[in-house]
Amino acid sequence: MKNKNQLSIINYQLIIILTICCQLSVFNCFGQITRSQIFANADPFTSYTFTATSSNIHNNVSCSPVGNIITPSWVIVGHNTSMPYCWGGFSSRASFTTGLTNGKSAGDNDCTTNGDGSETCALGVDCSGFVSRSWALTTKYSTSTLPNISTAYTSASQVQLGDIFNYAGSHVRLVNTNYGNGSYQVMESSANGWHVAYNTYTASQLTSYVPRYYVNIVNAVSLDAGIASVATPNSTVCGSTFSPVVKLQNFGTTTLTSCTINYHYDSNSNQTFSWTGSLATGISTTVTLPSITVAAGTHTFICTTSNPNGGTDGNTSNDQSQNIFTIMNAPATLPLMESFQSSTFPPAGWTMHFPNSSDSAWRLCTTTGYNSSQCMFFPGNCGNAVNISGEIQQIYSPNYNFTSVTNPQMKFDVAYEPSSPPTYSDTLAIYSSIDCGTTWVHIYSKGGMTLCTTGGTTSGGMDVVNGCFVPPNSSAWRTDSINLSSLSGNSNVMFSFESRSGWGNIIYLDNINVSSSAATSVQNILESSDVKLFPNPSNGVFNLQTTQLENMTLQIYNAYGQCIRQQMSKSGNQQIDLSAEANGIYLLKIKSAQGGKTIKLVKE
Repeated sequence: MKNKNQLSIINYQLIIILTICCQLSVFNCFGQITRSQIFANADPFTSYTFTATSSNIHNNVSCSPVGNIITPSWVIVGHNTSMPYCWGGFSSRASFTTGLTNGKSAGDNDCTTNGDGSETCALGVDCSGFVSRSWALTTKYSTSTLPNISTAYTSASQVQLGDIFNYAGSHVRLVNTNYGNGSYQVMESSANGWHVAYNTYTASQLTSYVPRYYVNIVNAVSLDAGIASVATPNSTVCGSTFSPVVKLQNFGTTTLTSCTINYHYDSNSNQTFSWTGSLATGISTTVTLPSITVAAGTHTFICTTSNPNGGTDGNTSNDQSQNIFTIMNAPATLPLMESFQSSTFPPAGWTMHFPNSSDSAWRLCTTTGYNSSQCMFFPGNCGNAVNISGEIQQIYSPNYNFTSVTNPQMKFDVAYEPSSPPTYSDTLAIYSSIDCGTTWVHIYSKGGMTLCTTGGTTSGGMDVVNGCFVPPNSSAWRTDSINLSSLSGNSNVMFSFESRSGWGNIIYLDNINVSSSAATSVQNILESSDVKLFPNPSNGVFNLQTTQLENMTLQIYNAYGQCIRQQMSKSGNQQIDLSAEANGIYLLKIKSAQGGKTIKLVKE
């Protein structure tokens, strides 16, 4: 039998143990968390994106003492990707971002050694690490220990937002929506997709999983309406008047029939909208709010809820959602004519877009241009002492009205000489958008020797100043064109000019022009006796005979108006080989000091 003093010592030790427990993990001891708070913790993991560098990719690299690190193969340098799966990982979004800059692995799919995903070497979350972060736990629980802090339901049909489907020793999924028909939307960090994402499963796919709820979740009947996300405005909105669209979700445990939606932008006065309907627990709907008028520029849109079912929402601060958006000026009238002769850059109405804020950028060149002293160029490929391979940088044009234009065409002058292809080659890509930059369509891409305008490389020592390519005269430039007829009839058209860096050399762009109508025919200055081409049609090989022509340039365009080949030539006999191209109609444009001629080529 223990005496009184011994019992006092035991009680004292028990108090110390409980105190330490609460200091280590407040939620494990007495803290509570609402379902909307769980969603607020989890959802940002699904939308988080990052751009990896070569230092974030590890291939079977030993990391003492945790084992080998293998970065998932879908993590590619320069590509925007989502929060990666990491075996044993328990990264927060903040620690993940910080760790990337320190050269740690973006994820780890080597599942042979439990605990590889230590932030010593690798970053990300595994399935239970993601659930632990979502439940606001300060220590990571595994699929085998999550049952210690959760309670099993008697039926999967009982699960709600913030609950889990747990398969001890294997996998765990966080519930987002119980559709009430035997199917469930979950959020999970899965080794199948190697990243955090939303997925939907049926009850038959979850038979090995036990439905459970966190013991510290606020699970009483509650009213908790929330704005899960702002669907509109998007990052860029056309026009100054628009109707915001928000996603309203029921985070409570009883059906939501009404609430007040409060919204405003920047520091402007709050506006309210009364919503009525019927939303079961975990279900969401989109709500279109009354239109607002906003001046051109960048703004912050903020939205909250209150008064669910006529009562008071005690979690308003957790229901807030916001989005930063940009209002574009009214579309301009064609033609677009930009020669970059102003001292201001970017030009009026043009905007820089940085996928990564630290990436190199397009700049104004004040020393050379096509028959001028200025142009736009991307000097980072050569002027940056750090390898910037994989960086992607864009500049956006203003919006233009294509409503009444026919057969529009873009022309621009480009100069480029690669450093050492294919190892150090860069690419120029051009995109169009008809929704103010929300979505883009690729319309042009050339890189390496295809983009090259001189026929050589800087490794030959020509056209080089301090190791960087500088076009010495107009002959080092080329005029490229793009057929834009597919954009006719659209009221908002803008373009993106993108440099895809291979750390090769400088790209120069000048005289970007978009006309409302391209020429339907080409003046034939050369006499027919000066140029002969046969056979035509052919199987792809054409014989070209020219006489008495000087400084001749040959350009071949496909049916989309893209220049697929260009070369300098002299008079005489030569072959044009299109064997590797698709069957169809091509245009051969011949330019010389004596004039120009266009010939239609038919490959069949």
